[in-house]
Amino acid sequence: MNEFLKETSLKDISIKIAYLDKPIDAIFGSLNNKSKLIDINKKLINSFKNKSNIDEFHIRQLITSVLQVIKKERIPLLGFLISYLKETVNRKVNYESLAKIMVEEITKYILENRGIPLKEIIFLIKDKKTYKIFSEIIPEHIGYINRKIGLYPIPTVDIIINVKTKNKKGIVLIERKNPPYGWAIPGGFVEYNESLEHAAIREAKEETGLTVKNLKQFHTYSQPGRDPRFHTISTVFVAEADKLPKASSDAKKVVVATKEEILSDKYPLVFDHKKILLDYFNCNN
Repeated sequence: MNEFLKETSLKDISIKIAYLDKPIDAIFGSLNNKSKLIDINKKLINSFKNKSNIDEFHIRQLITSVLQVIKKERIPLLGFLISYLKETVNRKVNYESLAKIMVEEITKYILENRGIPLKEIIFLIKDKKTYKIFSEIIPEHIGYINRKIGLYPIPTVDIIINVKTKNKKGIVLIERKNPPYGWAIPGGFVEYNESLEHAAIREAKEETGLTVKNLKQFHTYSQPGRDPRFHTISTVFVAEADKLPKASSDAKKVVVATKEEILSDKYPLVFDHKKILLDYFNCNN
């Protein structure tokens, strides 16, 4: 059936990435009600036909709705047909991003819904280039998630860095390379055997190149859903820097934004970072 096949697993569910050069609908059709094949392109277009720019949020919403059907109809085998997305989604959502988003939403749903009948998921790829991307990204991202996640909240840190130089004053924001896309204050996951303070200093250095000073704990944010990928608890720190930042690590770009620019949404913030900064501004009026 397939020329290439890569396998991995997520909890008790087998994940396969297959390159097929034969009709796929016939294969799944022969399995009747024991399987379901989703053409991700058609589903996106049909579900969001009035949207001119389908983005990350719509993809997450769609994957969740598909999995809800799988649970309700007790379907053990799910296939996602991956074809050409260029005319379907926002240009920011490329194949690498799509693979990560799909894995994150599948993981989240599986962990939050015990008893889901799903035993196998197959990503069916029509071209070799896309197969190569998915076969590299999906096992890698599943491994990353498995190291980070369980049925418990994940500790993270965020850091509000006040930059004060001769010509520039403001708060450091980064544009994320990975989903969820948008702008954020620097931060990340706390590593094993690492203090919150060290994690904040490390993330600041990795993402902005800054060595921060006067580090102080500000507040903790724990609302489920604050991170669309999984439940995180973030301890937010405040610190200072006397140099300009440079983007690195998971940061695509970096800016020093004024309070006015942040409040005007010049840099659209992801997670709950707009709330975090509003709380910070209110405490420093």
